[in-house]
Amino acid sequence: MKSDKEISALLKRYYEGETTLKEEEELRLWFSAGDVPQEMENEKRQFLSMVALAEESVLDSTFDDKVMNKMAASRFVSKKKTLFLTLSGIAAGLLILLAVWTGRALFTPKPLYGTVTNPTLAFAQTKVALQIVAKELNKGLKPAKKVTKTIAGTLEKTNNLHKIKKGFNELQQLKKVERATKLMQSFNSVYINLEKK
Repeated sequence: MKSDKEISALLKRYYEGETTLKEEEELRLWFSAGDVPQEMENEKRQFLSMVALAEESVLDSTFDDKVMNKMAASRFVSKKKTLFLTLSGIAAGLLILLAVWTGRALFTPKPLYGTVTNPTLAFAQTKVALQIVAKELNKGLKPAKKVTKTIAGTLEKTNNLHKIKKGFNELQQLKKVERATKLMQSFNSVYINLEKK
């Protein structure tokens, strides 16, 4: 069995990647034995965990076949994906061209039908058009004027309603006077009847 100094030197070489498989096996056996000085406890845990990890990652005999099958499948998917991306790019390009062509057609100013560039002629035509509009508007306003007159007459008649109300109040006063007169007459008849007896 090697001394602690020799193991330390061997461990240093192991970390630098300069050990042989035989020397790595010696380190594994030494750390697995269990009699490790206190100052090398951390190295023991680290070394044993790396050894355990290396033992887990041993490949089986079918590994190469599995990798080759995956690569073949990914090539097929990759071809489909490439075709899809190519067609998508072409479609996107065509859509952009269509949008530019349509946008250009929409936003290009077009001369209006009947556009006049002579200001004097434009003024004269505008004046004629406004006169036609005014004439038609006046035709439409005639029935509205009749309705306005009718409403004004009705409002005037409703203003006379206060006179009717005043007359009605006077009539009520007269009814009260008439009632008082009848009452007085009934008192007179009672008085006269008393004298005759």
